[in-house]
Amino acid sequence: MHQLLAALALLRAPICVAILTAAILVLPSQTREIFQSIHEAPLPLMKIEVARISAALLLLSAAFLLSCLLLIRNVPPNRRDAVNDYRGLVEALAVGLALIPILALASLNIEPRLLTSRLNVSADRADALMRIASMAIVGLVIAGLAFSHRVRNALIRAFNRPLGWLGRIGAVRGLAFASAGVGAVIALTTLFPREFADVLGPVVVLFLFLFFLCVITSLLSYIYDRFQFPATATLLAAALAWSLLGINNNHAIRTISTTAPELPDATTAFASWLKQRPDLNDYATYPVYVVAAEGGGVYAAAHAASLLARIQDNCPAFARHVFALSGVSGGSVGLSVFAALAKVFPPDRALAAETRCPAHQQEPEPGPLQKAVKDYFREDLVTPLLAAGLFPDFFQRFFPIPVGAFDRARALEFSFEGSWRKIIGRVSPGRAEEFFSENVRDLWDASRDTPALLLNTTVIQDGDRAIVAPFRLRDGHVFADVWLDKLNQNIAVRLSTAVGASARYPLVLPPAVVGEEVVARQLVDGGYFENSGVQTATDLIEAIKSGTASKADKISNEAPGAAKQCAKVNTAFVVLDDIQTKSVCFKLIVIRSYLGETPDTSLSGELLAPFVALYGSSFGKGYITAQSAIRKLCGGAACGWGPLATTPHSYVHRIKYDDLALGWLISEISLGRIIEASRGLQDCDASHVPDDEKPDKKNYVSVDASYDQENACLYARISNDLLGGRQPQ
Repeated sequence: MHQLLAALALLRAPICVAILTAAILVLPSQTREIFQSIHEAPLPLMKIEVARISAALLLLSAAFLLSCLLLIRNVPPNRRDAVNDYRGLVEALAVGLALIPILALASLNIEPRLLTSRLNVSADRADALMRIASMAIVGLVIAGLAFSHRVRNALIRAFNRPLGWLGRIGAVRGLAFASAGVGAVIALTTLFPREFADVLGPVVVLFLFLFFLCVITSLLSYIYDRFQFPATATLLAAALAWSLLGINNNHAIRTISTTAPELPDATTAFASWLKQRPDLNDYATYPVYVVAAEGGGVYAAAHAASLLARIQDNCPAFARHVFALSGVSGGSVGLSVFAALAKVFPPDRALAAETRCPAHQQEPEPGPLQKAVKDYFREDLVTPLLAAGLFPDFFQRFFPIPVGAFDRARALEFSFEGSWRKIIGRVSPGRAEEFFSENVRDLWDASRDTPALLLNTTVIQDGDRAIVAPFRLRDGHVFADVWLDKLNQNIAVRLSTAVGASARYPLVLPPAVVGEEVVARQLVDGGYFENSGVQTATDLIEAIKSGTASKADKISNEAPGAAKQCAKVNTAFVVLDDIQTKSVCFKLIVIRSYLGETPDTSLSGELLAPFVALYGSSFGKGYITAQSAIRKLCGGAACGWGPLATTPHSYVHRIKYDDLALGWLISEISLGRIIEASRGLQDCDASHVPDDEKPDKKNYVSVDASYDQENACLYARISNDLLGGRQPQ
């Protein structure tokens, strides 16, 4: 057994990289989504992509095979006897390792649904069976070659010439050449992140990294076996030391200026915004929306942006009544895209009453915002992040001096900016192309119809919120978080940076460092604090209400402009000037996922359980927060959900995307599922509800109506609010 382990240890580097390759290709759902998007590409583009991937795949497989054969040919004296005893096995293993990426990739490109009918199993089970079959093939090939001396030797002789060439290079020169190649990729990735990503694509970038990793680690293991110098262990120890000491942290947040002007408080900003609404006097009680969108990667982003874009395209006055958008992680991306589009395509501020939010009998053709949203999320946001994470930022872990340009988070920010510039450049070239690369504070103007963005992050040091907003939030009463306005003081950041700060899920993206020395803090994904965005939305409503309460105490509910059809908990009375007061009715719109009828009952082991609990708790807290806010702001004890609701003031739009991949690239099929889930502009008629689904009204508030019924009512309720009609019964 000792001899067997010694022989296998000779190939430890390529074995580890091959296992990593299989895990990366097979386990993440994002990988399958990438290949789905490749299959959907037009035929000429798909041919180019297949050619690139095939070339990179062959290069990676050759790296595994040739690295193993070179290690076997140059076996050190202390392992020579062990390798001679098990030469057949180690040579067969070299071929098996080369097959792993090929078979893993093949299993990814077989649609599991093709096997479900024949095997009478679920798609997930068919997917797992394909993966097992791929690994079984690798095992059979290794076993067959181990016992077939003639076939194995014939196969290895085919590589004698390249082995001779590579053997003459030597380990030191080989490391130098490989390091030069890595350096060239790092330079290209840093200087031209979008262009490099567009040329190679995500799969080739991944294979290129695995190729260099296999070659370099194999050379380092050879150096250790030959000269007993622990080069790999030294590099890992250095990376651990730099990380623990924090001396090579290159994740300082990108800033524009350290002399940003002081912002107004939320109450003052709201009063200024309200006073400049062109239709303010057309409503006895002015309807005001605050929108919350939960996290969930690109799927949550596409859900939030496509839903709001559809409403705005069909309801031109909608954005005028949306005061703020509270986003977390992927939700922040979607809300930011919508807010920027609302500024690119501003509605006419002199809309006739009947055109503000007309009712629709059928779904109109997609408008400009919907088309722009679809085009934006067709863009590849993942490859620049992947390239930066695997090359410059990976190299930074071993380099003691921080280099800000190597930060992988910046690559994602550049993706947000580049994709926006590309999409908007087609329809509105000019300054609008730079919205994502400009100061986030410049996006909101109280005199215009672009909603204010509240992008939530979490402070590592104390677990509080830090929120990027165009006004100050902390008031010591409702918003009591110590570091709440960390990015709303003398620090100005780009919109892309603010969005990236909200979407920094650890390991995928690093914590953002804000400030210096004793006042420095690290920001991570806002979902760690609360994943729905509802907490910030409801806190904003409460802060505005409490800020105007003392002024409103003397105002009678019977005074002109007082609330008539708005529940007390949703009402605020705002003093606009010395003689003018206006009542407003806050309505909460929650954009979130649907948990489904059956929760996950799978068990986790002791090692994974704490991480699973940490991940799940953010969604659990978000669910509870959303449910509590919906009940509180609903408008009454019997308001209910769905078509039978009476006068709800909290609206919910939910889709089920927990079976979709979490990442930053989405296929056409998945994007279509999300967009189609937002259809149904006017289907909120109680007469369509079967009698057996009509519970007593006194109990209806406790019944979770079907989420598609609730979705169908969203536009009808907004149209009713803005046209001043009656709620559908």
